[in-house]
Amino acid sequence: MNVAHYLVGRHSLEAVQAGEGFARVFSLPPTRLAVLAERAKQVTGMATVRVSRDPDREVTRVRLTWGGLGLFVNIGFMQRLVENGGEEGICGETDEYAMRFAEDAGMALIETSHAACENLGLRRFAATLTEEFPGLKVVFHESRAGWRTL
Repeated sequence: MNVAHYLVGRHSLEAVQAGEGFARVFSLPPTRLAVLAERAKQVTGMATVRVSRDPDREVTRVRLTWGGLGLFVNIGFMQRLVENGGEEGICGETDEYAMRFAEDAGMALIETSHAACENLGLRRFAATLTEEFPGLKVVFHESRAGWRTL
């Protein structure tokens, strides 16, 4: 199970529609961007998320750019996701340049926070290590966003 399963809730993201590795695009039933944004807030514990397009827009293909892979400095990665047909991306961290790139490419972005989206996978990884190595002390430290919204 990866971060995608947590962020899109009841929708199954088992079938990769395109791409490989960190540049995979998954399909889901038509879902409003606002619904995915609310789900991202619930799962990550964020009070707010940034959304780059119309919240009423419906999407059927989602791509995941956790951590800092949504930053413009990683634009080659984002370009592969565009080429793979993503309509919407959920990313941990992005910047205005990348949001404008996504807009020009006809895609939407939801930004949570770098730490918040990686916590999901790291928590699961710590649990797996605990199961696999019962004698090993494994400690997970929650990393909070380095900023607040007012």
